[in-house]
Amino acid sequence: MVSPISVAMTLPDGRVRQFTVNEVDQMLYVSPGMPLGRYDFKASASGRVVSGGFTVKSPTQRTLRVAFDSPFNEQARAGRLINIDLAGYPALTTVSLHLYRYLSHKDVDTGLTFWRYATQISRISVDALGQASTNFPTDQDDPPGQYLVYSDPPQVSDLNAARFELIQ
Repeated sequence: MVSPISVAMTLPDGRVRQFTVNEVDQMLYVSPGMPLGRYDFKASASGRVVSGGFTVKSPTQRTLRVAFDSPFNEQARAGRLINIDLAGYPALTTVSLHLYRYLSHKDVDTGLTFWRYATQISRISVDALGQASTNFPTDQDDPPGQYLVYSDPPQVSDLNAARFELIQ
């Protein structure tokens, strides 16, 4: 068991965000709308203190991510909202989002996965930084299984970031 780590992070706009990290594999996810620029942090636990920082820049490729409360969670319960974050898209454009359902997997030397088109989720406007966030509802009676969110224009990012499992 790891001692909780207290973190104070100074955002590029000068605001300070304080939070606690309880798991060693807990990640910080910088979602659309968070300021670009330098982030500085000071973290402390068990009498030890470490400080540092990192710089957040606009992505250079189209990135789509199905966002969950935890970056390690890839499951969504039927009847709840699915959150989608976009970054790196052409500024001030419209992106169409489509939902696909897992069909089958061909594992003979190719690793190909086949998806069946389910529906258009929405059309979303991208801001001046090439970012957008939206969500869409699932219904209680939606079939459980693997799903994929795909954009037009298509995301360049790893498609695993756009997959989720719907559970009952």
